[in-house]
Amino acid sequence: MKTLGIVTIFDNNNYGNRLQNYALQEVLKERNFNVITFRNYHNKNESKFLSTLRRTDLFWLFRSIYFRLKHSPNSQRRLAFEAFTEKNIATSNVILTSDKQKIRNKSIDAVVIGSDQVWNYTFARFSNIDFASFVSEGTPIISYAASFGVSQIPKKLHQQYIAGLSRIKSLSVREISGQGIVRDIIKREVPIVLDPTLLLSTNQWKALASSSTFDTGSSYVLVYMLGELSADRASYINEYALTHKLKVKRLNDISDLELYTANPQDFVKLFLNAKAVFTDSFHACVFSVLFKKRFEIFNRIGESVSMNSRIESLIEILKLKTKNSEHGSQIIEVTAYTNIDVTLESAKTKSLKYLDRALTQLL
Repeated sequence: MKTLGIVTIFDNNNYGNRLQNYALQEVLKERNFNVITFRNYHNKNESKFLSTLRRTDLFWLFRSIYFRLKHSPNSQRRLAFEAFTEKNIATSNVILTSDKQKIRNKSIDAVVIGSDQVWNYTFARFSNIDFASFVSEGTPIISYAASFGVSQIPKKLHQQYIAGLSRIKSLSVREISGQGIVRDIIKREVPIVLDPTLLLSTNQWKALASSSTFDTGSSYVLVYMLGELSADRASYINEYALTHKLKVKRLNDISDLELYTANPQDFVKLFLNAKAVFTDSFHACVFSVLFKKRFEIFNRIGESVSMNSRIESLIEILKLKTKNSEHGSQIIEVTAYTNIDVTLESAKTKSLKYLDRALTQLL
């Protein structure tokens, strides 16, 4: 059985990242591959000493002990995410912290880059590692639903992207804007495919949620903001909840320790049981669609560069009808899902056809 290595953002603090990594792994395993994910901890703002130290087992041992002793909300949250990853995602022994690293792992037959905003230059973690620069020359590379997260790349970075993208034999992206970036930078036409989280069935996600011991209750609206929740938005959401006799649960809010330390399985379960969702997150939109929830999308507060192209593409690809609220949000009502099963199945078929073809050509 051949082994594929996934190159993606490795973030044990972000629900969407862990779940897309899990989903891509499961899809590849269904195709009879062994799958591992490379642990990429590159950070351009980190000192060379710390970067080198991260590659040692001793660093991770002391870090684990520190988190367990600290008992802060952030350390407990991190431990919950790491436990999920350890249980559900097979990872490499190699720890990547520098784009100068090279590995000679003969057990890796090919590399799959994606999904998530793996090519977002605004992130401190972005480097040539995200183009699989660490593997030996001749190692087959494809991308699946890789995202730039932005609508354009600065001219000064074009050469880095040209070099990185040109070594990928089969390229696919997640957003319409990403398709345009590839066309502009390397003059290639590439397909748009679904985020891996949309490739798993609702029943598969429900099975993962069933392993959660979190008691969500059932009469609540779920708020998941990665940016700031303004007073005006909070007031609007509270008013909606009051009108519909629902509680408000704020995921990712440190003031609610139980929710703040929820693991990725809990995240899925919270979306499954919510009556409505208010969010600025791409993957919150994905799970709202999968479970056919009424949801509202807000522009993220605090972004220096807009990342709305991800959500705009999702809405367009799935042909969801939206309406604008007077509070600046886009509303997707339950009635928008009339044809979603057919639309989603068609998009899944096209996405998997690309993946199967790309893997067959490589291997």
